[in-house]
Amino acid sequence: METDNKQICVLGMGYVGLTLSVVLAEVGYQVNGIDIDKEVIDTLNKGNPHFHEKNLAMRLMQQVKNNRVQFFTKAQDIYYDSIIISVGTPLKEGTKEPNLSYLRQVIKEVAKLIQKGTLVCMRSTIPVGCVRADILPVLESESGLRVGTDFHLASTPERTVEGKALQELRENSQIVGGITELCTERAANLFLKLTSTVVTVSSVEVAEFSKIVDNTFRDLKFSFANEMALISEKIGLDIHEVINAANVHYPRNSIPVPSPGVGGACLSKDPHILIDLAKRYNHHSRLISEARSINESYPGLIVKRIQKKFTDLGGELDQAKVMVVGFAFKGNPETADLRDSTTITLVNELRSLAKCLIKGFDPIVQKSEIQLIEGVQAVELEGGFDKIDILIVANNHETYRDWDISMILSNMNRPAIIYDAWRMLDKNIVEEHENVVYMSPGL
Repeated sequence: METDNKQICVLGMGYVGLTLSVVLAEVGYQVNGIDIDKEVIDTLNKGNPHFHEKNLAMRLMQQVKNNRVQFFTKAQDIYYDSIIISVGTPLKEGTKEPNLSYLRQVIKEVAKLIQKGTLVCMRSTIPVGCVRADILPVLESESGLRVGTDFHLASTPERTVEGKALQELRENSQIVGGITELCTERAANLFLKLTSTVVTVSSVEVAEFSKIVDNTFRDLKFSFANEMALISEKIGLDIHEVINAANVHYPRNSIPVPSPGVGGACLSKDPHILIDLAKRYNHHSRLISEARSINESYPGLIVKRIQKKFTDLGGELDQAKVMVVGFAFKGNPETADLRDSTTITLVNELRSLAKCLIKGFDPIVQKSEIQLIEGVQAVELEGGFDKIDILIVANNHETYRDWDISMILSNMNRPAIIYDAWRMLDKNIVEEHENVVYMSPGL
């Protein structure tokens, strides 16, 4: 293959970096994956991923056996045709401003690696203007090389969803914007080995902004559905029926269903990056801020609604036994990622209101990880429903649809509440049982 002798260095072996490394290896590149966590590197070199992603374990093992991908705690002293940066860019606690400290550390290392002809791609989600204003000056001053002539620099933001990353790396379009036209061309040619659709844009800033706009728009859509659910609860209508009626055979609408807030490392972070960007240009982004506020407050509203209903039924939340199922930030496509999970927010809200016993289970997240969540007793699914008063189905893993609801309810106390945050269960079966209340967003 044309790519056989080309070496690529991917910095950061999280969800973004590792999945990209495997797919790059599959299309013929020699890939070095870099991460400072030695335990992670040792695990990866044995062909074992350190997180759950569909088909990743099998495909990683194959590329390790083929010697197409190797993992190190530090980049090797060799010529890399391309260097891809995929380190974390979390928010600062409290201010929720972008934290670029990890990125700044890595950029200095990248400056030592680049040589004549090297392509540097920024994969991490960053504020608009960061590549040109923060990254480029360091690379040029530390390396002594000039962008566009000696080396190339582009923004190539990640566009995959956890649970389908390997598939989407080959199918989704890739946005590419370089410092110069040649930078854009070099980056486009790299990603054309992965996907047939590369969208080249006029600048790095357009590429940076497109990623933030994409995720912020999705957050806005979900906030609309969640606010409609709150209104529907007040007036006594089923929001799912309303949304379905609005959407069916009507091409101008694609209203999503409500959810227990919006979590995950992207949708909960990127709107705040955009809010911070707007502030720097003296613009107050009211719509984006309000949408994020709606989604961030939703888990707490769920807990208060459950508390009120349980009290109305004659129960005391302080004495209740609660089973929470679904701790990953989403269940479909399935993942084990707990980052910014609305379930954890919900559990914390529940603990702040009452001293109830909280059991926890997730089909993908390891029991040992759930056990680390303060106030949660990790259990197996079998036996977990015994003598509970409240069941909260908090994410949308497809296995919940296979539950024997009647059997579960036969093991629960009375009165009982089932809060089904994604409508995964059959409401009609639940309501056949006496002294059981079925609840969900917008109902």
